[in-house]
Amino acid sequence: MTATVLIPAAGVGDVREALLCLLGDPLEALSNTLTLPERELHPEWFQEDRREFERMCRLLDVVGWDAAAPARQVQLAGEHAGLVRRAVEDYLPLVEGWLAEAKPQRLRQEHRNSVQAMWSLLQELPGEHAPDEQEEIPDEDHHDDETGA
Repeated sequence: MTATVLIPAAGVGDVREALLCLLGDPLEALSNTLTLPERELHPEWFQEDRREFERMCRLLDVVGWDAAAPARQVQLAGEHAGLVRRAVEDYLPLVEGWLAEAKPQRLRQEHRNSVQAMWSLLQELPGEHAPDEQEEIPDEDHHDDETGA
């Protein structure tokens, strides 16, 4: 039996966004292949990126494409853990950057919750993980110039 990966309802939106961001990678690679001479003679040049694109689309079918749909936990086959991890690891710096730039308190809290949910998910996913690289998320009571030591 293959192990499974459980994505809690609170993390599904971030996983969806992470997968959507990563979806551009195989499309970009396919687009690049289209520029190669004699591409029509080598359909095998398209196969790997096409498989990757289709795999991401299947994951999005399970996770759900619609951000307006009610949040629910999602269980994925363990074989998808690496792809989910890669998507979240690539997306996390974007959200951390948004957190640093967010001005309204409500927006800061949304980004803070998102970052915390993604770090929690990364800790649960099998594969490489470097917990010492996790940036500490400042509490609402601390200002950027405070050290909090």
